[in-house]
Amino acid sequence: MKWIGKILLGIVRIAFTLLRYLIPAGILLYFLDWFLEDITWRAPIGLLGVILWFLLLHALPRLIRRLRLHFMDGYQFEAYCCKRLRRNGFRDVHTTTGSRDHGADILARKGLHKYVFQCKLYQYPVGNKAVQQAFTAMNYYDCDRAIVIANQRFTSQAELEAEKLDVELWDKDILLDL
Repeated sequence: MKWIGKILLGIVRIAFTLLRYLIPAGILLYFLDWFLEDITWRAPIGLLGVILWFLLLHALPRLIRRLRLHFMDGYQFEAYCCKRLRRNGFRDVHTTTGSRDHGADILARKGLHKYVFQCKLYQYPVGNKAVQQAFTAMNYYDCDRAIVIANQRFTSQAELEAEKLDVELWDKDILLDL
């Protein structure tokens, strides 16, 4: 029965893609054909219009998310991360208490695994202290995975320590793609 659900999901994705891309592109080409009398300009302008439509659909939501990150405080950032995690298949997503959380900001489950997340909203690259906090929280809360989510890049020391401690690092690029 699972394969039926996968097939239906595939059909819905194809239909959504058609609605999202092909129909607006077709409408755009129709109006260009209607407005442009010189046939030599129809194809280049139509192609440019379709490319701009694709860029608008893909780039605008990412740009809006990036701008929102700049105007958040720490609590809003944690709530934002919770929302993005829920949208990406995590369940039982909740924040921990503000004090004495042992380095955990968010606890969540996905599949059979339990995750702990340490959220860092910084103006500069995130160091290895965040990695240590996430590793400590993973052991304290008996989690399978520890992840540090940040709106910035990580220092090379943090990357080395994360590799040794088996802690994942999600920087701003991963966060914006969630």
